[in-house]
Amino acid sequence: MNVRRSPLQYTDVFVNGIRCRALKESGAQLPLISQAVCDQLKPEVCGRIQLQGVVGDPIRAPLVNVCIKPCSEPDSVNIAEGIQVLCGVAPLASVSHDVILTSEVIEDLSQLPVASVCNVIVSADVMNVNEDECEDEMNDECYISVVDDDESKNV
Repeated sequence: MNVRRSPLQYTDVFVNGIRCRALKESGAQLPLISQAVCDQLKPEVCGRIQLQGVVGDPIRAPLVNVCIKPCSEPDSVNIAEGIQVLCGVAPLASVSHDVILTSEVIEDLSQLPVASVCNVIVSADVMNVNEDECEDEMNDECYISVVDDDESKNV
């Protein structure tokens, strides 16, 4: 027997600033976020809904309002505006995605501008600059020692 399976399609998005992998689901009626993502975000619950999957019993799930933005590049943050989306919260523990998006949400996201900036995280208590190496304005190299609680690093 020949079984035809369609490949699943994914996209990366930011949900309230957290990078997530989203399944593009043309058959979904309501966007969903995983309970794990919801636990990180701690959004206000604005209602409840009965969710019915293809198989299994329906579950009563919270509804939360989140901001979703497209994500175009790895190691970057989209600083453009997103869209507010009402999502159900579901236990998506055994899948390879954190979010399920409807066709309508995917279409709305595709219309948004993306303004990606490099995401660099520097956590430091003290910064020491080696002035001898930075005196010459034409010098392209300047070594900054970042000292934090754990160790010293050169940036």
